[in-house]
Amino acid sequence: MASLELDRFLKGVVDDHSLATGIKPLSTHIEIVAYANSCNFLITLSEWGRYVAMDLIQLSDQQLEAVLLTDPNHWTWAFQQVGPWRAMLMESSLSEGKLPQVGSSIAPQDPSLTKINAPSPVEEDDAEKDMILDQFIIAVKSDKQLLEQIKLAKDEDEVRQIAESKGYLFDSMTMLRKWSKHSDFSQATWFGWFND
Repeated sequence: MASLELDRFLKGVVDDHSLATGIKPLSTHIEIVAYANSCNFLITLSEWGRYVAMDLIQLSDQQLEAVLLTDPNHWTWAFQQVGPWRAMLMESSLSEGKLPQVGSSIAPQDPSLTKINAPSPVEEDDAEKDMILDQFIIAVKSDKQLLEQIKLAKDEDEVRQIAESKGYLFDSMTMLRKWSKHSDFSQATWFGWFND
């Protein structure tokens, strides 16, 4: 059973076109939780994960396979993750953006066709964490109570714990990368990000 906040978020996406539009580019569960929190739906990654798992358990094998084969880069991916959102998709959309089935006869990709400038998995992971930190900063700026918690934090570990409690997962290296772009060295690492 969903918490009141999670239930409010699930229904919000169904009822509010702008919220629904906002989940189209999301391709990970972390991004969904970060997006929810940035829209003032205070949910955690663990409660989201449990809800998704319980939802998927109830699907038939065919339905589950259809969800699992949705390409995370396709706009329908986030909608496929939970029943209330799957119900929003038209029948034709349910078959869009599917990955090849396991065991299908697809030739292995020729390594010579790989893009030379394609980002490495580490760079992609760093970019995702940077985006999550940016979303957290935006959420803090719009939530006075959360801003006060941040101001009282003794160190970056406390800041990260506050962020994680709200569903924003990033590491100290992400904070350091952000800090290296921040010019006001007279303030604590994180504090200057939240000033108007």
